[in-house]
Amino acid sequence: MTHRIPHSFVMALIEMAYQNNLDFDAVLVRSGISPMDLVEGDMRVTEDQAIRIYNAAREVTGDDLIGFGVAPVPLGTLRLICYAISSVTTVQGAVDRISDFLRCIPGIPDIRVEAKGRHVYAYSSVMPDPGPLHIKTVVTAAVLNRVTSWAIGRPAPLIEAVLPFAEPENVDDITLLLGDRVRFDPEATELIMVVPASLLEARIEWDERAILDYLDSAPARLLSPFKEEAVLAVRVRRLVEKDLEQERLSSAEEMAAALLISTPTLRRRLRSEGTSLREIRDDVMAKQAAEALRSTGDSVESIAKRLGFSETSAFTRAFRRWTGCSPAAFRAQGLPTQEVRGLDDREAALR
Repeated sequence: MTHRIPHSFVMALIEMAYQNNLDFDAVLVRSGISPMDLVEGDMRVTEDQAIRIYNAAREVTGDDLIGFGVAPVPLGTLRLICYAISSVTTVQGAVDRISDFLRCIPGIPDIRVEAKGRHVYAYSSVMPDPGPLHIKTVVTAAVLNRVTSWAIGRPAPLIEAVLPFAEPENVDDITLLLGDRVRFDPEATELIMVVPASLLEARIEWDERAILDYLDSAPARLLSPFKEEAVLAVRVRRLVEKDLEQERLSSAEEMAAALLISTPTLRRRLRSEGTSLREIRDDVMAKQAAEALRSTGDSVESIAKRLGFSETSAFTRAFRRWTGCSPAAFRAQGLPTQEVRGLDDREAALR
C-alpha cells in the first residue's frame, strides 16, 4: 500500500518554502511534478514524490534541512551523522552519539534527553514557525518518533507528546501521524516527547548500509504512517548478527528486553513463525563459521572464540551438527557456504 502525506502538511511545507524565499515552482519542475497538481484541495503527495521534492530542494538550497533548521546545514551533514551512529547498538548509545554531534552543528535544533524515574523526556527548542500549523515543530516531533521507530524495528512507545501551541485545524492529521497521546499546550516553551525509560535499552537493529538507505527514503517516511516491515525472526537475526560483531551473545531475556517485549512473547512469536531463538543463533553462527572457514585462513580456535565458544571442541561438535562434517573437513573439501543450513529460505517465505 502506498502511503500519502496529508494535504495539510503539504500546504504548510509549501507556505514555509515561499516564506523562506525558495522558488518552490522550480523545485517541483526539477522533481518532475507540475505545480498545477497542487491546486486540488484534497491533493496528497506520494512517498516517491516526497523523496524527489526533497532531493530537488536540497540541490536548490544547498541545505540538508531545506530551511527547517535555525541555520543552513551543509549538504552531506546528515549522512555523516548516519556514519557516526552506525556502530552503536542501543538507543542510549545513539542518543549520546547524536548529542555530541548536534553541539557542533548550529543549524539543527537543540535536543536534550533526561531520564526521570520510569520515563524519559526528550526536549526540543521551538523554532520560529510560519503559519498556524506549526509545521517545523510537527516535523521535529515526527523525526524523533519515526527515526526511533525505524531504529528499533517497531513503533516507538509514546507516553505523551506535548506540542507547544494551541490545537490547530489539522489536529486529525497530527493524531494520525503521532497517535492519540498528543497534548497541545500553548503555554509550553518546548516540544516534549515522553517515552518509557526502557526504550533507552532497546537494541538498534540496523547496520551502516540500512541507515544510509533509510536516509534516502526519510523524506517520505517522516510524515507517513509508520510501517513495521520485518517479521520478528528477521529482526532477531539482525540482533544476533550484531551480537557476534561485538563477540557476545544475548540471553533470551536480554533479547526480549532489547525488542521491548516479554521473554514468553518472544518465544511464542518466534514459534508461530516456525523458528526459535536457538535455531536462529545456530543458523547465524553456522553461516559465519562456514564463511570464515571458506574465505579466511583463520584458525579453527580463533573462529570458535569469535563465535562465543569457550572451547574449540564445543565449536567442532556444534559445527558437525550444523553441517554433518568437522570444520577441518569442511575447509579441506572447499564446500560452499550455501551448503550450511540458514534462514534464507524461511526469511523469503515470511516476507
